Amino acid sequence: MHSRITIALTAAVFGAAAGKYITWGIRSLPFHERLLPTYFKCKTCEKGINWGCYNAGTRQDYVDIFVSAIAAFLSFYFYGFSGMAFLSWFFVMICHMITVIDVRYLIIPDVISLGGCAAGLIYSAFGTLSVRFFDFAPPFYLPLKDSIIGVLAGGGFLYLLAKIAAFLLRKEAMGLGDVKLLMAIGAWASWKGVVVSVITASLFGSIFGLGRIIYRRIVHKEKYRMFNTAIAFGPFLALGFLLYFYLGYDYFLQILYAYQNWIMSFN
Repeated sequence: MHSRITIALTAAVFGAAAGKYITWGIRSLPFHERLLPTYFKCKTCEKGINWGCYNAGTRQDYVDIFVSAIAAFLSFYFYGFSGMAFLSWFFVMICHMITVIDVRYLIIPDVISLGGCAAGLIYSAFGTLSVRFFDFAPPFYLPLKDSIIGVLAGGGFLYLLAKIAAFLLRKEAMGLGDVKLLMAIGAWASWKGVVVSVITASLFGSIFGLGRIIYRRIVHKEKYRMFNTAIAFGPFLALGFLLYFYLGYDYFLQILYAYQNWIMSFN
């Protein structure tokens, strides 16, 4: 127990150090698709690397550092010093970046979505070779065939849905960034991860959208205009992927069926 806590605390320190670079990515990637050195500096004092000094006082640096440290601590506490722990921390931070960027700018950088898709395919390819020649399966292993099917299922399904919605509404209803993100999810989690992500995003996205409509109606006295408000869909897709990563497909379906039965009990 003590060794596990020691490992987790050490990981949290490294996670906190990595938080600064997470902030760097959140600042630079949305409009440049790469990490520019100028975004690693304080915009006011120009002193270069300055912890917690973004525009000389905002707290975004602290948020990213805190999230990264907590994610590292929990990942290494529950999984120990293992590849699964590294993947857990990595996926949480990627999903954190997607959430912050999509909420702020309503975009998902290609370097994250398409880069994640390519990384998933490469990881599956090496995993498949490792299983075949060395009889060793890496953590969160997915055969290359299933990874390719996941990419096609994720991209094809959401792309078709986006085109149907655009045809019905006579306007773009879903950005292609969401399509590319779902392709990346498929590359890492197969078609099952795509299904979990879409269901989760649809459910929580609807709840969030309805809540925002009610809030604006009550607080700001705004009238609801159908299809006139953009909602960041990426964070909910990312949430679905994390649920698949931690719970798995079968356990997620059990929760979904239990929720369905609970709803039906009111009839």
